[in-house]
Amino acid sequence: MSDILPQPQIPRQDAYLLARLIAGQSWDDLPASPMARALASNLAKSKNPEIDAKKMLGREWMMAILSEDPVGPPPGKVATPSEVPTLPRIAQLSDEAIRQSKTVGGWLDDATKWAVARSPMTPPIFLEAGMIWAAGLAIARRVHMHVHEPIYPHLYMLWVARTSIFKKTTGMSAIVDLVNAAMPHMLMANDYSPESFLSALAGQPPENYDKLTAAQRALLEKARPHAGRGGIMLDEASSMFGARKKDYMQGQTEMLLRLYDAMPSFSRDIRSMGMITINYPAISILGATTPTALARNSSQDDWETGMFARFAMLYPDRLLDYKTSTLSEKEYQPPKSIVQRLANLHTKLPSPPEMAAVDSGESPKPISLACIAGPGMMEAYQTYSKTLSFDMLLDTTVTESVQPNYSRLPTMALKIAIILATLDWADNTTTDKDSFGVLNAPNIVITLGHWARAQMIAESWRSSLHRLLSSISETDDARSEKRLIQHLTRWKEGRTINELVNSTGLSRTHLKSAIDSLVESGELEVVKVAGKRGPQATIYRLPGEQTT
Repeated sequence: MSDILPQPQIPRQDAYLLARLIAGQSWDDLPASPMARALASNLAKSKNPEIDAKKMLGREWMMAILSEDPVGPPPGKVATPSEVPTLPRIAQLSDEAIRQSKTVGGWLDDATKWAVARSPMTPPIFLEAGMIWAAGLAIARRVHMHVHEPIYPHLYMLWVARTSIFKKTTGMSAIVDLVNAAMPHMLMANDYSPESFLSALAGQPPENYDKLTAAQRALLEKARPHAGRGGIMLDEASSMFGARKKDYMQGQTEMLLRLYDAMPSFSRDIRSMGMITINYPAISILGATTPTALARNSSQDDWETGMFARFAMLYPDRLLDYKTSTLSEKEYQPPKSIVQRLANLHTKLPSPPEMAAVDSGESPKPISLACIAGPGMMEAYQTYSKTLSFDMLLDTTVTESVQPNYSRLPTMALKIAIILATLDWADNTTTDKDSFGVLNAPNIVITLGHWARAQMIAESWRSSLHRLLSSISETDDARSEKRLIQHLTRWKEGRTINELVNSTGLSRTHLKSAIDSLVESGELEVVKVAGKRGPQATIYRLPGEQTT
């Protein structure tokens, strides 16, 4: 049968309406095109609208329909954060702080605007965070603010969203292109063995160094002074957590925890390599994954040990309407002004130790500029820190699993403030350095405006954390049970297990598990009916329904 709707560009609202209908959810009051409503009216009369829709529609249309979440918010609607505790009034920003926040972070605004234009279906919260991450990478442990200890602005970050429709890979490619244009030596390889990863962080050349091209060797030599302070980008970051289950990856969690905390050095004894030491580490990690992959490859230990507390866990706040980039080939590339300003940030800071000194075993400490707090900034930070890391932890609305995240969020906000202040500083300083590679420039001042904007970003990340937890809290079993109940609401007379396998799309194993659980809880009943041509058949139906 030929496709009724041959064009693959189905409007999001049409796909959402049809996904709702197929899942047995209400759909009559949803906006949609006349054609989609007419199709829905016909499918509503079917005993199995999903199978009939597959017969009537093309593959591209069905993929668009099935990619919609039928129980989620409509396209364009903001998803209500799940149980996000309200920030107490004492820690909320003043009107003056909010006013000042609008005058800072010019580079971040410009860079995010370009990235959104290039990848319009990537959540803006991802792209803004990615630009913050890139700026922290450019700083490379050469700026800090001392509170209870020196805080350096490198970040660990995860973009978590369903596959395909949120265009995580497309968004990450924009970040990669920008970093490669401004400071390509700061990006580490995408894949390592445990041993080669440690070697790279320690600044040791790879075993095939002599076989590399001149350009590859030049890039490695430029990267070596920044060893231990580079950036790792992972398009499927769940592998980073799942790999720990393998024997040869034991100890990786502890290493990542300690590298984030920027201790003076980290040493590890490898049987095949001997002692490896990473001096003054501060690596940056930006990864992307799906809720399902994250749940599959992580465990409760990752929340309780503080592993995930060190990551900015970002999750979309809404479904985006379908849109393609309208940028020209030239506009698609990172704008020169954005690239140059990021490169200036990287080069204006104190130069890293010369490689000769590194090779001599002296382990020279990179020079780090200390930030100064502007009027009102430190008071605002301390209030926010106490509120999240102490006061709110005594509140029963903050579940135990996210308390480590709350404890570290003020530090994450301070890192963002350092990055914003350093970006503005770099935009307004000269490039003159003395004979020691130290820049002759004013101090880096974190103003109340820098802090206010950082706190607002951190608060959006806090809401994002709760949205993510809501997404991954529903287990595969729970989803299977929900899908089974949704189908049986359309089949009042009940269905056999073979019929349910065909109509629900669930595997027989998942279906049996869901049936057993629902029967035990009383949400499903088992009925024996006479077979038309043989023995009795076992029918599963919702309680109170009658067989025909």
